[in-house]
Amino acid sequence: MKSLHNPIVSSTSTWETTSNSNSNSSSTSSNTYNIPTVTETVQDQQSHKVTHSSLIRLQKLQSPTNSYLNDIIFIFLICSSQFITLASASQAILQMDSLSVWFKIPPTSTLQLGWVNASFAMTCGAFIILAGKLCDILNPRIIFISGYVWFSLWTLITGFASYVPKNMIFLYICRGCQGIGGALLFPSALILLNQYYTVPEPSPSQSQSKSPTTSAPSPSHDIEKNLSSDDDNDGDSSIADDSDIICTSKSIAFSLYGACAPLGIVIGGIFSAIFTQLATWPWNYWSMSIVTTLLSILSYFYVVVPIPVEKLDSNPNSLKNWKNFDFLGVILGISALILFGVSWDQATMYKFKTIHVYLTLLFSLVSFIAMIIWEYYFNNPIIPIRQIHPGTIKALLVVFFSYISFTQWLFYTWKLFTEVKDNSPILGSVKFIPLSVAGIISATFSILLIVKRVPVQIRLLAGASSFLLSHILLLTCKLDSSYWTYQFFSIISISIGLDISFPSATLLLTNGIPPEIQGICAALVGSVLNYGTAIGPPIAQTIIQYQCESCMSDPHDKKAFLKGIHIAGAVGVGCSGIAVLIGIYGTITEYSWKTKGFSKKCIK
Repeated sequence: MKSLHNPIVSSTSTWETTSNSNSNSSSTSSNTYNIPTVTETVQDQQSHKVTHSSLIRLQKLQSPTNSYLNDIIFIFLICSSQFITLASASQAILQMDSLSVWFKIPPTSTLQLGWVNASFAMTCGAFIILAGKLCDILNPRIIFISGYVWFSLWTLITGFASYVPKNMIFLYICRGCQGIGGALLFPSALILLNQYYTVPEPSPSQSQSKSPTTSAPSPSHDIEKNLSSDDDNDGDSSIADDSDIICTSKSIAFSLYGACAPLGIVIGGIFSAIFTQLATWPWNYWSMSIVTTLLSILSYFYVVVPIPVEKLDSNPNSLKNWKNFDFLGVILGISALILFGVSWDQATMYKFKTIHVYLTLLFSLVSFIAMIIWEYYFNNPIIPIRQIHPGTIKALLVVFFSYISFTQWLFYTWKLFTEVKDNSPILGSVKFIPLSVAGIISATFSILLIVKRVPVQIRLLAGASSFLLSHILLLTCKLDSSYWTYQFFSIISISIGLDISFPSATLLLTNGIPPEIQGICAALVGSVLNYGTAIGPPIAQTIIQYQCESCMSDPHDKKAFLKGIHIAGAVGVGCSGIAVLIGIYGTITEYSWKTKGFSKKCIK
């Protein structure tokens, strides 16, 4: 097995080289260069002007992560954050029936159980933007480890919500706080993964290596000279080769990260069903808290990545980083997202017939418009609206509507298994196993598409089409239909959509991004993704309430219950259909007939 970083090491690891025969130095031919440590290099970077590429290479060579085992552990920890977050999101959906019995919720009030899932996904989607900005200001490693610790703590507390009888409000609060941990993990994980596969940029010394110089040699100058010499000996192609290798490895890593989404949904659902059916539901959270605690400890020791020079120039704890922080933009953005989600969750119980639902929706829209105006004119906005390329907005909209339809499909497919088909929680969760298997295969296929340079616009359109097909199968399933004729192919199709759309949008918003906005760009993907999963089921449930209010009130009436599922499937067809239309529009408008290719810009 070859380390993912071996090509980089091999092209720059000859740190003890013989002196150049054309040099005027008085040293012997066997003279070697004494390479300073990373700390010494950083301390001398102002006086010797160490370039970005040389410092990155030095850090990679001397980093603790430069080993086979540490590479594997690092990628495992980063991917585990996606796995844990999605597992936590799915486990609540499978526990709703048990929670209604545990907390003695009457049948007429079961719609409020949607808050168990919505509170987690809503806070996760709303706070990701803030977490991404914190990653740009502070070290993303700190945010990542803090996210695991926070997640572990509130997962533990969520289990103790079972000791608060006849009141689920504390459970909703705990789930919301748990979602903040997921918000901290998402952008920091993407930034760490992106920095781990940093493509070395050509240094100025490489372009000037052939020019005579009269300056006295210095350690950093020797480093640059040696690197340039190595590049010249390789035919001036090592950096290009390194870039290709890193980009391929980075694409593989991001696809593996995306594959953990369906895997987390399935594994989380299975364990949730096992604990719920064979023990009690709090043990699902307590066991997850144990796992996340271990991951927190491992992350402290193994999550070590090269830090760009721009980060080293400033003190992460300095108050100057907070001087121009966009506090108003954060408040307006979080308020808009939370109020909008609350309005849809309340609409499932009260429809849009009560004044508080209307007011909540109105205030959310006002906050959102105010945030857009403020972000456009503010000098240091939390969301760089003026820099975002129109193609990026189209990609984010495709992901948003796709994942709205995904949670609608997941929620009502689970209802189909447990309520219409009368499957036990364990049997119902086992039926989702093809989602994880197909997810791994789809991730491999996604890697192939990326390696073959298939444009991101095409990949996003293919992902949205897979979501649409899954909802068509859910919409047309019959009461006596077999699992292998409808649900199986629906699960396969949705897994393709998950593992194509997410890595494509993530790579679009992380490749070639300046370090100062990498966090916020990664956060944009996570925000639209998680917020889409938050409001998907409430939107479908509200429309069901308007179309057939009594459809899903009596689980013994299978035909009426299936009718409600069909309505949800139709809503999913509408949401995923919008994603497909935006994908088609983006594919057409982003294609350049002049260059015979698609635009790869995500910022202006």
